[in-house]
Amino acid sequence: MNHSVARFLIFSLFAVAGLQASDKWVQLNNSHGWRLSYPASWEAYVMQAPDSGTELSIQESDNVNFDGPQGCYERKERCGLFQIWLDSVNANRDFDLKKYVDSETQDPTVISKEAGQLDGLPAYFIEYPEDQRLVIGKYKRFIFRISYGPTDHKAMDKTLDKTFNTMMSSVKFKK
Repeated sequence: MNHSVARFLIFSLFAVAGLQASDKWVQLNNSHGWRLSYPASWEAYVMQAPDSGTELSIQESDNVNFDGPQGCYERKERCGLFQIWLDSVNANRDFDLKKYVDSETQDPTVISKEAGQLDGLPAYFIEYPEDQRLVIGKYKRFIFRISYGPTDHKAMDKTLDKTFNTMMSSVKFKK
């Protein structure tokens, strides 16, 4: 076998192995009825007021944040933030999701707002400037909110866009 071909094959194996390692995902099952997958290279955490009692885990909290990839701020690389939380609004059977979303999106900077579904549940997909996104939906008696986007307020790059799309497509609710 030619040495250059052998070097190419070895390099290709390392490149593929590196790609697979960076593509590892972790599934989070939350006690509030939702689950999602996020990159293993991202940090999942709960932001909680210091005087709010015992710190909740990401499995127990109704407000979970995903920030990454790890070390991106120190390396001055592109960073993203993905948040999912349940609003305390009582969304009973007669709750009007459209009216709620309209009242929440009075901001004149809203670029677009479209009705749709997330995991078969009614949801609205809202786009703000600088590639910031918000999804508002109804799950049982809760309103869930998912916001995501780059943290540097610059246009979305392909890597972050792919990561966010994969995270959004992994969001599932216990029905």
